[in-house]
Amino acid sequence: MARRIGIENADNDNYCYNKSILKIVSKMRDLLTLKPIAFGLDISDSSIKIAKLKRRGNDFDLACFGEELVPKGVIENGEIKDEKALVELIKKALAKVKGEKLNTKEVIVSIPDEKTFLRVVQLPKMSSEELAKAVFFEAENHIP
Repeated sequence: MARRIGIENADNDNYCYNKSILKIVSKMRDLLTLKPIAFGLDISDSSIKIAKLKRRGNDFDLACFGEELVPKGVIENGEIKDEKALVELIKKALAKVKGEKLNTKEVIVSIPDEKTFLRVVQLPKMSSEELAKAVFFEAENHIP
């Protein structure tokens, strides 16, 4: 079920509703409700961590967890230097998972901080259609 969300315009009392934003929110909602069922894979310069959550009422429990340390030289500053070694480390981490069995191939992967950025873009008041086009235009200008 998609909900309408408001985006404040410059004058604070007008709202426009944007289908693109609703699609993003819907995908985020699916992620937060764990549909489809997936496990988390966190890869950093120092470790590989695997975790799967299980819903219990309104809460989440840790269903399983695994970790493998990454030797120096395999990943440096978020960049993979030795792909074959990384693949083997991921396989080891998967084999070491404790708790509930991982019975899904769906995975949510984290992105290293070194490879992310945040940009605030101010746009003038405009229609929903213009806003959708402007957001995509701005994204093309700022996303490498």
